[in-house]
Amino acid sequence: MRPANSNRLFIAILLYGVLAASSFFTLSGDVRIVVLIFFVGLTLKTWLAQEREKLYASEEAERGESPEEP
Repeated sequence: MRPANSNRLFIAILLYGVLAASSFFTLSGDVRIVVLIFFVGLTLKTWLAQEREKLYASEEAERGESPEEP
């Protein structure tokens, strides 16, 4: 994984955490739970997309293909 992608993932998850924390302290009741579940799902989706991208890049490297080629 390239450092730029690693930094982007870290920043995205950090921002999701900040938004989730702010929603935790400003919302109440069922809305709080729904919003927190939403942010957990969004974080998982982002992480899984990053892992899928790493997997595709490693498969292309094994085949000797360049990831920039269409």
